[in-house]
Amino acid sequence: MTTAPLFSILICTVGKAELTRGAIGSILTQTLQDFEVIVTDTSGGPEIESVVAAVDDARVRFFRVPENDPTRSWDFAYSCSRGSFVLWYDDDNALVPTALERFKEGIDLEGADIISGNHTYYYGQGNRHYPQFENVLGLVPSFSLTRRRYDPESVLRAVYSYSFGTAAMPPRWHSAATVVSREICEAIRDETGYVITPGFLGNFHLHPLIFAYAKCPIFDDTPLAVIGKMGSSQTQQWSNVFLGEKRDFALPYRYTGVTARNLANTTAECYLAVQKLLPRRLGGYALNWEAFFRRYLGELRAASLPLAQHLYHWRELNSALVALPRDRQRVFRVNLLGGLLASLAKHGLTALQVWPRVRQTVHRIRGSSGPRRFVELSGYGVSNVAGCAQVLHDVLGKEFGIFLNGARGKRGGVQGERSNDPAIGASL
Repeated sequence: MTTAPLFSILICTVGKAELTRGAIGSILTQTLQDFEVIVTDTSGGPEIESVVAAVDDARVRFFRVPENDPTRSWDFAYSCSRGSFVLWYDDDNALVPTALERFKEGIDLEGADIISGNHTYYYGQGNRHYPQFENVLGLVPSFSLTRRRYDPESVLRAVYSYSFGTAAMPPRWHSAATVVSREICEAIRDETGYVITPGFLGNFHLHPLIFAYAKCPIFDDTPLAVIGKMGSSQTQQWSNVFLGEKRDFALPYRYTGVTARNLANTTAECYLAVQKLLPRRLGGYALNWEAFFRRYLGELRAASLPLAQHLYHWRELNSALVALPRDRQRVFRVNLLGGLLASLAKHGLTALQVWPRVRQTVHRIRGSSGPRRFVELSGYGVSNVAGCAQVLHDVLGKEFGIFLNGARGKRGGVQGERSNDPAIGASL
């Protein structure tokens, strides 16, 4: 048997042939070539198998998920892999060419068992966030271009307190830019029977699982992946389906007291379900209910559900607030009333066919406010997320004065940040 590769890149798709082709391409062009690519599909069609068959590289292998069950994709892909480190990789994402090399540096130099890079965004046709953009690079607010070690307990506290984007929990340990040691994955499997439990939507419960077993997680505040935001993106299609509240498969909502199938509720359900799987390791972390309800309320305000369905979710949320202390219930119900009135106004504007124009205007203002964050990519010969990853070093240097070897120019207004809190982590 051949020696196991350093990295297993797991690409889970549902028949997205063009996206999968680009995702595979971004791996094959890596400067470090010690990897295998596992592609799984749940569409039931022949397209993805044909895409893989056309790749002249034995390291790229195709597997059809049993019963075409999308909820089993992530764990099934892991069971087909052999690498020392694993990266779960949606079909609409792409790694920059030096990403695996940078991951290996963190593993070799710092002894990391989890290492995650930062990311940028590619806004393509049909994206829901900035619908006026069709071939545009968007930046997260800052890159310090340094590595930092994190205390796993601090990260878990941040996860359960919804303290994302803080010193304890950088903007996201995004799965498309995070490699996890096989030792951690096997420890999870030994205790739960799975690495990513079937029945969950996506891999929202991956954070508490991996940090429950981590010893040396490192965050590399360097853009190593490009995250696709397009109408064809699996995550966006999932979000769009929420707007109609219909889904072929859904997480059973048991723990939060609310049932809207939005991101806030799905992540909270996953976090609480994982606590049930690992009570010894995760039972001591309390969900911040007020922070959860605040996010849930914000997503209800943004959703364009049918009026009757929307009113049902508002009433349900009002009842669920008993989880908060009485004084906070009163404050939150004032916010709830304001959100309901805003939602009713949005329904009225929608009925008058005015809301789409209002929404477009808001997105345009958001896109042009603050430091420059967006670049049109057609001038770089780019037309998709994989192409964006290939030219990212060039674009960041020319457009923003960000040079990934650590040097910096003066353009772009993107500032580096890091925490000096020794309880959280140290800059590496």
